[in-house]
Amino acid sequence: MERENSMETEKNIEAIAESNFSTWNDQLLTKESQKVAQVYLPDGELFGTVSSKIRKGREEIREYFDHFLKIDPSGKVIERNIIQFSEDCYLDEGFYDFNVIRNGKEEVVHARFIYIWKKDDNGDWKILHHHSYAKSEENKKLSDFRLNLKDIDNIQWGTNKEVVGGFLLQTGFYEREDGKTIRFSCVSKGELVSGHFSECPEDHGV
Repeated sequence: MERENSMETEKNIEAIAESNFSTWNDQLLTKESQKVAQVYLPDGELFGTVSSKIRKGREEIREYFDHFLKIDPSGKVIERNIIQFSEDCYLDEGFYDFNVIRNGKEEVVHARFIYIWKKDDNGDWKILHHHSYAKSEENKKLSDFRLNLKDIDNIQWGTNKEVVGGFLLQTGFYEREDGKTIRFSCVSKGELVSGHFSECPEDHGV
C-alpha cells in the first residue's frame, strides 16, 4: 500500500510539473512580458539564458522578457527530473528546447533548466527560482563537477536561505582564476541535492 501511495504521488507531481510548465510556456506565446512575470513569485529570481544578471522580483523579470520575447520563443521539455520538497514546493530540472526566430530564420536553442515552484498565499503555483543556460560541453562539465560552495571565497550571493523543510537554496556568481564568471543554483539538505553551474553569458545589456 505504501508503494502504491508513493507511485500515485510521483504521478501527481509529474502532472503538476507538466501543467505548470505549460502555463509558463503559454504566457510566452502571448508575447506579453507582464503576463510571464506574473508566473513568478513577487520575490522570484531568474537567471535568464541570455542575460548576465540576476533578476529579482517581477519588475526585473519583466524587463528580461521584454527582450527575450522578441525572438518568439516556444519551449518544449525534452527530459526532466523532479524532486518534491513538500506538498507545496518542488524542484523541476532537466533539458528543454526553444524554437525561436532570429533575423527571420527559425532556430532551435538547446538548454538546461532548473525551476523551483512553490505555492503562494492563494494556493497558486509560482516560480521561486529559475536558472536557464545553454546546453554546452563546458556547462555540462561545470554542473557534473559539482563544486562545493564552501571551497569558493569570492561569491556574490543571490539567495542563501531555506526554502522549505530543511532544503537550502543557494544562488549567485563567482569568478574563476581564468576570469570567467560562473552562475550557480544549488539545493542541499545536509548534502547537495541539485547543483547547476553555468558560464555567465556575455553582457548584451539584457
